[in-house]
Amino acid sequence: MPALAEVLDWSRGRLGFLIELKNYPHREMPLVEKTIAEIEAHGAQDYVVPAGFDHVTLAEIHRIRPHWPLEMIYIARLADPVHAARAAGAALISLEPEFCLEPDVKAMHAAGLSVLTTLLDGEHAQELLGIGVDVFESDDVAMVASALGVAPRV
Repeated sequence: MPALAEVLDWSRGRLGFLIELKNYPHREMPLVEKTIAEIEAHGAQDYVVPAGFDHVTLAEIHRIRPHWPLEMIYIARLADPVHAARAAGAALISLEPEFCLEPDVKAMHAAGLSVLTTLLDGEHAQELLGIGVDVFESDDVAMVASALGVAPRV
């Protein structure tokens, strides 16, 4: 697996990245500090979005770099996802497909938050577009491109 520096050197800003921080079982600050330093050393703060399940870590990044967008990931349907996002300093919320429901997406949009979910198939894309999902992720780029009616980049 390439190191973050190698990926950022390779991309040179041609691609945007969601960088999921995996800090279990160690939750020390060096992960946050090293990640911030690497992103800044490569001038990548305009095309990299730190992400994670550890919302306390996201809040710490937000404290240090308040203008950076962050992605908050969770596997549940929260009673107040907007408040959770604000507490973590997140601008992008990653929902599991089964928890990506129209009332929640509308509430997040009303709060100025963007919503990401995993695209399962072409029919699912139309449903998700209909409720306003902003970002899709998938292992099948061709399926996403087809569902969105665009040609995949080569």
